[in-house]
Order: sequence, then C-alpha cells, then structure tokens
Amino acid sequence: MSRDNSKEEASAEELERRAQSLREGEEIDFQDKLEVMRFTQQKKHIYMHTILLFMMVCFMAYQVSSKNPISAMNVIGMVWVVISHGIDYLMCYKRYYFRHRILTGTKLNLVASVIFFSATYEMNAIAALFGFSVYILYFVEYIECIEFTNSEEKEKTAVAMAAFFAVTYILVSLMTPVRLSLVEIILLIGIVCIALYTLVEQIYNYLDHYVTYISELNHEKAELLQKNSSLSEQSTKIKEAVNLLGVQKIELSNAYETIQIQNQEMKMHNEILGIVSTEKDMEQFAERITNVLINWDNICAVGLFVDALIYGNSYPLICAKVPQDANLEEQFRKSAENILFEIHHFDEDFQIDINSLPEQYTFLKKSGTKSLIRIQILTEGGMCGALVLGSKDPKNFDSESGSFYLSIATQIGIAVKNANLYATMENLATRDGLTGIYNRRHFNKLFSDYVTSAMDGRLPIAVALFDIDKFKNVNDTYGHSFGDMVIVTVSHIANEIVEKNGGILGRYGGEEFMMAFLNRNVEELLPIVEEIHEKIKAAELNHNGDVVKINVSIGVTDYPNTCSNPADLLNHADWAMYYSKQHGRGRITVDGENVWAENQ
Repeated sequence: MSRDNSKEEASAEELERRAQSLREGEEIDFQDKLEVMRFTQQKKHIYMHTILLFMMVCFMAYQVSSKNPISAMNVIGMVWVVISHGIDYLMCYKRYYFRHRILTGTKLNLVASVIFFSATYEMNAIAALFGFSVYILYFVEYIECIEFTNSEEKEKTAVAMAAFFAVTYILVSLMTPVRLSLVEIILLIGIVCIALYTLVEQIYNYLDHYVTYISELNHEKAELLQKNSSLSEQSTKIKEAVNLLGVQKIELSNAYETIQIQNQEMKMHNEILGIVSTEKDMEQFAERITNVLINWDNICAVGLFVDALIYGNSYPLICAKVPQDANLEEQFRKSAENILFEIHHFDEDFQIDINSLPEQYTFLKKSGTKSLIRIQILTEGGMCGALVLGSKDPKNFDSESGSFYLSIATQIGIAVKNANLYATMENLATRDGLTGIYNRRHFNKLFSDYVTSAMDGRLPIAVALFDIDKFKNVNDTYGHSFGDMVIVTVSHIANEIVEKNGGILGRYGGEEFMMAFLNRNVEELLPIVEEIHEKIKAAELNHNGDVVKINVSIGVTDYPNTCSNPADLLNHADWAMYYSKQHGRGRITVDGENVWAENQ
C-alpha cells in the first residue's frame, strides 16, 4: 500500500542524513529505517539503470561500427529508452515512488520502451536480454519501493510485469535461434552478470528487510505482550473488584429484602396487635384477622377455628376465607371439626406440607393451594384452636416463616384468652350463677332495648313467663340440691329452644323464667312455648332410683295485640301465668279479657 499522500514526504537530503545516522549505529524509528533502506535501494537501481543504458548505447555504437544497418525505429527506440530512464530518475529524485499509480506507470513505460527497442532489432537476442534484464531490475525495484503490507498491489503489478515478460520475451525472443558474435557474447555476459548481481543483492536486501521487520515486530510484540500482561493484571483486579461489588450488591439486596420483609411482618404484627387490643367480640375479631391474613403475599386460603366453651361460646368458632370461591369456603367450614381434632394431636406447634396436601385439604387445590401450614393456637390451658394457611407458592412456608406465623397464632391465643376473661366478667355481670342464662337485671336491660326498638320501628314483642309447679314440695321432698338440678334442667331446655328461635331468656325469680321475642306475636310464640312445655313435661329426673317428673305453668302475651303498652308486658305475662296456676297448673294461658277480669 502506498503511503498517505497527506503525509509530508522526507526530502532526499533528509533521507541521506538518516542513512548516515543509520550507518553510524544510531537508533531511528522503524518506519524511517524502512524509508532509508528503500531510498538506498532506489539509488542502486539508478546506478544499474545507468550502466544498462550505457551498455545499450555501446551496443548501438557497435552496430554502427560494424556497419550494421540502423533504422529510424532503432533510433526512436533508443531515444525512448533514454527518456524513460530520465523520467525514472526524476521520479526517484522527487520522491514520487510512494505514489503507486505514478510508480506503476513509470515502470511500465520503461518496460514498454525496452520492448520497443528490442523489437526494432527484429528480435535480436541481445536486445531481448537487455529487455529481460531491465524487466528483472524494474520489477524488483517496484516491489522494494512499495509497502510490505500492500499484498493486493504487489499481486496486480507482478501479474502485469509477468505478462509483459512472458508474452514478449520467453515465448518469442528466447525461442528464436540466433548467432552471437564475440562482442555480443561479451555484452551478453555483462548484462547477465549485472542482472544476476541485481537479483542476488535484491534477494539479500529482501531477507535483511524481512529479518529487520520480523525483529521489529517481535520487539513490538514483546512490548504489546508486556502491556497486555499489565492490562490483564489490571483487568483481573477490576474483575475482582467488580465481583466484590457484585457480592456486596447481592448482600445489600438481600439485606434490603430482609428489611422489607421484616417491615411488612412488623406492620402485620402491629395491625393484628391493634385488633387484639381493641376487639372484644371474638367473631368480629376472627373476621378481621382472617381479612388481614388473606391479603398477605401468596396466601390464598385462611382458616381460623376455636373450640367450643373456650370463652363462653356454646359452639366452635369457625371463620374461613377462600377468595372468589364460596363453595370452597363452605367445605373449609365443614372440615373445621376434623381439622381441630387432627391438629390437637400434633407433637409440634406447627406443621408444613409442600406440594402434597393432606387428604382432608385436597379440595383447596382448586384455589391454587400448593403448600399448607397448620398451627396450634395455645392458651394457658393448652390448645384451644387452630390456624390453617394455604399458599400458591410451594416455597412460601419454611421454618423461618413458620416461626412468624406461629407468633401470629400466639397473638390470636392472647385474643382468645382476653375474650375468655371478658366473657367470664360479662357472665358474672349478666348471667345467673346457677343456670347460666341471663339474670333479671340484664334481662330487664335487654327487654328495655326490645321495647325501644318496637316503639321506633312499630314492631311487635311477644313475651312468656313460666314457673315450676309445686317447686316448694320438690325442695321439701328431695332437698335443695335436687331442687337446683330441677331449675338447671328446666333452664337448659328452655334456653336451647329460645336461642334457636332468636329470643332471650332470663331467670326472673327463684323458679320463675321470662322469655321475650322481638318482631313476633302470640301466634308465632305459641309453637315455641308449646315445644318448651312438652320437653319439660317429658324430662325425667332420677333421685336415688325414683323418677321425678316436673311441669310448668306458662303465661303468654304480646304487644300490641293483647297489651297496648309495652311497659306492661311483664305484668300481663305474670297475670296470665297466675291464671294458669289458679286453673290447674301445667298449662299455657294466653293473655286476654278473662285474665284481666280475674286479676281485677
């Protein structure tokens, strides 16, 4: 490849100075060294050109002295060779050889002039050898004058030169039989020697340049390897630093995630703690807790179950959440008894199931549940309930998360304990100590609320008052302990039926009981009262082998049909019950005019 034309070329004087520095052993730039070598070779080539030109002139003079005919074409050929030689000399002097188009044109012009000169002598062997020698010289000179890396230009020029040589000389001139005189032989030997000298020297220079070039490349390679080694060490250190930063980034990311999880857990704990400390109604508490848990990450099913008789509840507390699937929620509730029984027998506080759900929970697969955690809810008396959570993530539950959910179950246990204490205090204040039903003071308060609701909403109220018949004889005959058992039996039968039908029942006196129903009239109350009456009559109590039967007298009234003033309902019910006792006991009397007349 030729040099960039925009780069300033060194003058001949500058190149001479550099050549002198090189001969004196000074170190110069590798590229400058190549320029000096090329410049030196070019000068040698000019000397060879001049010698060949001189010999060609001598050949022509010999032809003239031998009185061989010389044509005008011979003279033109000779003049063309001389002019081409002069142009080549000027190109060398003016440093145009690094512009490869001018260089190629100059060399082709020289070859063409020699061909023409040889052709004017009708394929004379001497002329052919002149042309061959000049071709060799010009070809190696061109190769020397261009950059080593420009393989494409070398190939193009070599093909062009070889074509001229092969077509013009080898196939034509050298195959023509000729007779040489002594002078021609001498000239031939001189031309061959000069050509061989040029070839040998050129080959030597090529090898020298190649060795120098390889040495410089090796030196540069060594420097590059050293720099590369240094860069590799720095790269290794950078990679180590990057890896360290990556590890620290991962650690910080994990720490951040841990902090986020802890913050979320703390937020949930605080929310649940707020519910525990403010909510006294256990059913409302369970509803709020399950709503909080179902909104936790990856939780798709929540079940909260508390045994019966833990905080005064007659039935187990059951709260289940399976979003957007009411059927699964119902199945979850129906499984509560089996779940409580199963978790009662756990040896540990919680148990985790991953990918394979226990048989009684397989219905939760429809909600996407893939893992399950079952936790005991504990109080001072032992296990009182269970918390069951399902997740769509099979990796959501582990020993660490199990501890977190166990802490939530502990808070639920505290809430159950608080509810138990609250229920106990409430029972002491509102319930009769013997029967467990409402005492008279609290019944009157609830009844007052009924009256207010009836007056505001124009609703009916139905009331019944009943008394155990001949209760004094029972106490006198069987003792007060048996009498208490009779009172408890009657109250339990009545309370079960009254609660089932949405009313309230209270102990009104020693053996007297009062019941009330809002938004019911006498006709709706009578079937309930009759059921209570029949069950009490059918009850059989055993006292030392004796079967004791009991009965009650009942009075029924309502507002506004039989009693126009709700404040008088209890009096009217008392009158109706007294009417039952006066007319044979063990009967039901509905308030009416006959009762009022007798009472008056």
